[in-house]
Formats: sequence, structure tokens, C-alpha cells
Amino acid sequence: QRMNTIGTYEQDSSAVGRIKTWTMLTNLALDRPLVGGGFEPYTTEVFRRYLPDYDRTHAAHSIYFQVLGEHGFVGLALFLTFWWLTWRLSGRILKHTKNDPEFKWAYWLAAMTQVSLIGYFVGGMFLNLAYWDMPYFLMVAIVVTWHVVRSRSAEPTNPSALRPALERVRYPARSPSMPS
Repeated sequence: QRMNTIGTYEQDSSAVGRIKTWTMLTNLALDRPLVGGGFEPYTTEVFRRYLPDYDRTHAAHSIYFQVLGEHGFVGLALFLTFWWLTWRLSGRILKHTKNDPEFKWAYWLAAMTQVSLIGYFVGGMFLNLAYWDMPYFLMVAIVVTWHVVRSRSAEPTNPSALRPALERVRYPARSPSMPS
């Protein structure tokens, strides 16, 4: 029955409330583009100021509009960049561990993190989860995994590489004019 309201969303108070809230948050961000309205700006006063023709208040029900309204365009750009960098780092792990049996665990962690991020960003279009902690745990796990993969794969296998670097450096012979 709920699916039948897709064509007549104007009659669904939940859908109208979301769209009105998204409009209010966009107006708020346009008025305060650098910093937004701060955390939880969903008060009657804020709604009256940025959406005067609407008399109800609703939560954002979208991580994108939530961050836009609360932190402005700069905050939204930082939020999206943060997650884009997490996606890219996961891709790097995939590239560096694809054919390495020692790092099979890292490969699958990175792959499933990307799947999880897709779920988070698709689901986040209609949920207030901008500050849900699980994606942030995944981001930390990816950063730590990258450091483990990079440090282990950078371990020298050549015995001469184990000698201190200064022993391998060839210094020029001292000339009589050089102080000792």
C-alpha cells in the first residue's frame, strides 16, 4: 500500500515533510554557506525563518542534506571528500593485495568496505546517519590496513638493503682545503 503513494507523494505527510526539510536545510546553507546552521537546527524558529510557509518540523532524513544544513557547503564538501578518500584508499589496498596470499584478508576487508560504503551512501539518502559510528570505524580500519600493507610490502628482501644507508653512501675524498 505504501508503494502506491509514490505517484501521489504530495498526499504523504512523511514525504512532504522530508522535501520541506530538505528545502529548509538548503535555504539555511545558502544563507550560511561556510558554517551552516550548526548541529540539530530542526527547531520551529529555524523552520519559520528558512521555510516560512511550513508550520511543522522534521528531521533531515538524508545524510547529504543533514550535513549541508548543519555544516554548510564547506562541511558537505569536506564530508564527501573524507569518504571519497576512504574509497580511494580501499581501492589502493585492492590494487596492492590482489595477488598476494599473505594479504588476502586485507583485499577482502577493502572490498567489503567499499560495498559497505555503497550501502551507507545509498541508504543515507533517506536516513539521518551522518554521524553513525560504523562507517567511521571502517575508515579507521582501512587506514590501519593500508599502513600494515605498505609497511609489510616495503620490508626489504635484499640482504644489502638491511645495511644502514650511511654505510652504502660513497663520500668524496677530502681535499686539503676542506676542514676536518
